[in-house]
Amino acid sequence: MNKQWAVALVVLLIGAVVWFAVFNNSSKKDVPRGRELTAKNIGASGPAVDVAGLKETPIPYYSYEDTSKLTKPTPSFGINSERDNQKILFLVFDNMAPVQDLTFLARMPPFTNVERAASLPDTKFDENYQLLSGGDFHWFVGKYTKQNPEPGEEPIETVLVGAYPAAEKGKSIVVVGNRLNKDSPYDYKSTLWLCDQMDSNFTARNRH
Repeated sequence: MNKQWAVALVVLLIGAVVWFAVFNNSSKKDVPRGRELTAKNIGASGPAVDVAGLKETPIPYYSYEDTSKLTKPTPSFGINSERDNQKILFLVFDNMAPVQDLTFLARMPPFTNVERAASLPDTKFDENYQLLSGGDFHWFVGKYTKQNPEPGEEPIETVLVGAYPAAEKGKSIVVVGNRLNKDSPYDYKSTLWLCDQMDSNFTARNRH
């Protein structure tokens, strides 16, 4: 009798484990990837929302990242997407220098693994302006030489660097866009689209 009870108990336990695994996986499918981490989750509500003028909750398939240790003492945060292969770094500068002249940053995008550009005209792939946080977002896309390419690896890296006036007067936001996964190409237009989508509500308020 005891043996039968033991077998029944084992069957029940196995059933419970299988049910939990199925339920747990099915519940995760209802949450779009990239929505798990908001600016508040990583303690970046101040830099992201109040200073950079972005939404606290990222759009689907994008997620905030705490990059404060990487860029210390410069305040920062990241927004990434595995699906779109986006790794976007936002740096908070206490002055307007990047907005007034993007040249220095365009020559050497901060926190990237590329060499300093000897000639911007030769490095330049695209450049333009768009509205962001109620001001002009000046961006530059370059084809840079990697610092330490692995054997057989493509030696050129596409990087976007730009700057726009912060929502907090006297400060500026520097944006550095790169690929998250080195095995897939980087689409800088997805970075520009992300910035526009994250800022749409704030920009609309500033137009009135």
